[in-house]
Amino acid sequence: MKNILLILFLLPVRHSFSQGFLKKLKDKVSNAVEGNKSTTVAPPASDGSITFTDPAKYGKPIRDITKAEYDQSMAGGGGYILFFQSAQYENGQVTAQIVFNNELYSYTGGQMQKTGGTPVAGTAYVNNASEKDRRSIDFTTADNTAVLLKSGQHVASGAIRGSINQTFTFNGKQFGSFAQYGLVHNFDSTVVAAGGSSFEGGGVKYSLSTSTGQTINIPAHELVLLSPDGQVAGDFVQAGIIQNDPSISPQLKASGAFIYLTTGKTFTIANYGDVNNNGLWLTNQGNIFSIQASNSKVLKRNDTAVFTFDVPIDLKTLFISNDDKRWAWEGMQGLHFSDGSVFKEAFSASRVYINNKDVILFLMVKDKQVFLCQKEL
Repeated sequence: MKNILLILFLLPVRHSFSQGFLKKLKDKVSNAVEGNKSTTVAPPASDGSITFTDPAKYGKPIRDITKAEYDQSMAGGGGYILFFQSAQYENGQVTAQIVFNNELYSYTGGQMQKTGGTPVAGTAYVNNASEKDRRSIDFTTADNTAVLLKSGQHVASGAIRGSINQTFTFNGKQFGSFAQYGLVHNFDSTVVAAGGSSFEGGGVKYSLSTSTGQTINIPAHELVLLSPDGQVAGDFVQAGIIQNDPSISPQLKASGAFIYLTTGKTFTIANYGDVNNNGLWLTNQGNIFSIQASNSKVLKRNDTAVFTFDVPIDLKTLFISNDDKRWAWEGMQGLHFSDGSVFKEAFSASRVYINNKDVILFLMVKDKQVFLCQKEL
């Protein structure tokens, strides 16, 4: 009789309360479990219209699942808990901490070994080098208090006595002057950007400044954006709140917006999603990615549709290559790449850079084995 294996995956996503959550996925295994015996990796399988990619082409098994572990899993209702607690490429090799069935393992030198340590709750996340990545533990574009009080590199007010305008100090360097503002950090919290208003000469002035010394004047302020490397900042402004500009058409005022960049470029966008919920991504190339509001399967670059996914997409779970031309995402039944590769029920994807190339690390369970795979984006 064939056994049915239910694999429980901890989704590599952080929501606003910094908690991972579980998603049940079913995987039918055609071979009966026979002790601790390893099996040969099967060729790519097809499930309806999807042809799955053989994980052996991009990785190797790092652990066998024993009969005892399988039996224990089935006795508990079926499933495994398996995810990266951390993953990186250093000193010429991939190293990681992996949680398997609530036990912590280290992966180094090609070996997965139990550490005896305790997994840290809520550490399964998408590491896609987005400016919104890990936002719930560091900052959000709407939570200025968290930005100001963040440990390590932090922002402090200049507290100019008697002045309604205040400067900021980041790592000992002063920047900006604002009465009202929004603050963001970049991916590794080495750069800060602030946008907002100040009162000067009896009027209101709007500007966008970064801790790297970039400053531009803008017609209004709404939402600050910052690229992962911190070299490009932007401010999203709905066209309807910009005053005294006859060049803006009534149609644009009703449904459009502008994004003003420190590079001097200005983008006009329309039909965009919730910008306060990971709805915009400013990349290192200075491009703006968004999901079309009327069809959340459509990805737009600088307001032009460039790709249609198989499922609705949230930018915080999307991987975009450094040249802004390729992507990977959690799609129907697995991890999809824009080159057509699909890895069935792969999970805990994490982005690293190997020899200056974008590489996605991920874990899989196949044929009673745990695989660690890496594929160039």
